[in-house]
Amino acid sequence: MAEGRILGLGPKAARRALVASLVVNCLLLGLAAGAFVKSGGEKDGPRVSSFQLSRQIVEAAGEDRRETVRALMEGARGESWREASVRRWEEVARRVGEAQFDAAAMSAMLTEEMERRAAAHAARNAAMVEALMLLTEAERARLSAAMAAHLAERKERGR
Repeated sequence: MAEGRILGLGPKAARRALVASLVVNCLLLGLAAGAFVKSGGEKDGPRVSSFQLSRQIVEAAGEDRRETVRALMEGARGESWREASVRRWEEVARRVGEAQFDAAAMSAMLTEEMERRAAAHAARNAAMVEALMLLTEAERARLSAAMAAHLAERKERGR
């Protein structure tokens, strides 16, 4: 066996293979973690339904303001997050499989994705705050009670 070779690969090729393997393993771990979280983490017993604050804010608004609140919440959503995410992960998969793996480009792409998500969350959070300002005190009190009940149920189930 030649000096400095790993499994018949030169140092640069071995490094690229290691980085590609690491990226694929991280993607697979993310998929597994996502499936675990989505399933509620347990196989037995009913899953505590998720409390989607944006939906609850819309439902809490009085009939006279509900469409305004809904439009505000939907406006913060922008393009379909799921479709955009699929397109980005398809690009990640394509780049992982390239013969000349570019670690710097992959790192930049993943950083860009993280920044895009942070910006989307900031826009959604700003819309939620603005929507909450449109609720009456009584509507906010009912929403708060619903949130507390949901959290108590999750705590009781150990989640």
